[in-house]
Amino acid sequence: MKRKNIHIMCLQETRWKGEKAKEIGDGVKLFYKGEDSRKNGVGIAVSESIKDSVSAVRRVSDRIMSLRMETKEGCWTIISVYAPQAGCPEKDNDEFYVALDDVIRSVPDDDFLTIAGDLNGHVGTDRRGMERVNGGRGVGAKNEEGERILDLAVAHDLAICSTFFAKRESQKMTYCSGGRRTEVDHILVRRQDLKAVKDVKVLPGEDVATQHRPLVADLSVLLPPKMKERAEPKIRWWELKGPVKSELKRKVLATGLPNPEGPANETWRQAAQTILNSFEGQPAWQLDWDKGEQSPRIEGQLLRGVFQVEGSRDHCSKDCS
Repeated sequence: MKRKNIHIMCLQETRWKGEKAKEIGDGVKLFYKGEDSRKNGVGIAVSESIKDSVSAVRRVSDRIMSLRMETKEGCWTIISVYAPQAGCPEKDNDEFYVALDDVIRSVPDDDFLTIAGDLNGHVGTDRRGMERVNGGRGVGAKNEEGERILDLAVAHDLAICSTFFAKRESQKMTYCSGGRRTEVDHILVRRQDLKAVKDVKVLPGEDVATQHRPLVADLSVLLPPKMKERAEPKIRWWELKGPVKSELKRKVLATGLPNPEGPANETWRQAAQTILNSFEGQPAWQLDWDKGEQSPRIEGQLLRGVFQVEGSRDHCSKDCS
């Protein structure tokens, strides 16, 4: 993902059990869903730069899951899908498309919607009556599973992105096995958002799994900027010279604290005494001092509570002297 500058990757047939989110290296965070049988399984991997923008994750089944994130222009919902293979019972296909239909309907109308995954169907090149959702630049003839994909696209006004881009055959085929080459993986967006899709193609030399090749879409989505970690303010003691040093010394003495030019240990002791004297009605602290039990630990705690100082006592003594 990092090498190809990919921000979102939808995964299918992961065969991991359970439903978790975990870091998998290079700052990438993986959200996934699977069953104990270790069959099927889906996931969505998010790059380091936008993983903190994820606002919701919905794990529907080991074939469908969705993720929603904040962008500069609103929200983006990504659905990772893994349809039953050809030859599976009709009931499995029906259940899959009913569940997917429900998930799509639950997505707010103003969300940028992306559906990506192994849909195990050929949509073909024939676009008659379906010009709005099928660009006609698919591969070969559509099959029964492809008909289901097209029906879903028409029902929700979704564009099958790869069919709107002319590419070499090597950049179309997502599955290759024993001389058989097909296009079964698809990326869909709302038809009104098709203009945000700048390119769709297969990366031939990037086999991420046996027989499968990754299908990549270049989308124009304004992603949120990476949040910078807020650094704690630091005092640059080594830069205390000339007028700046004199002014700091004046301010320290004005508070009643000891002269910072003195020995470090004595300066700390006097500073702790000054701070302790400013507290009233604190019998626990007063008791230690009344008994003559001066505590370096208490001194240090009090001073650290008042000043956030970086560097050792010797360093401070040298720079302030």
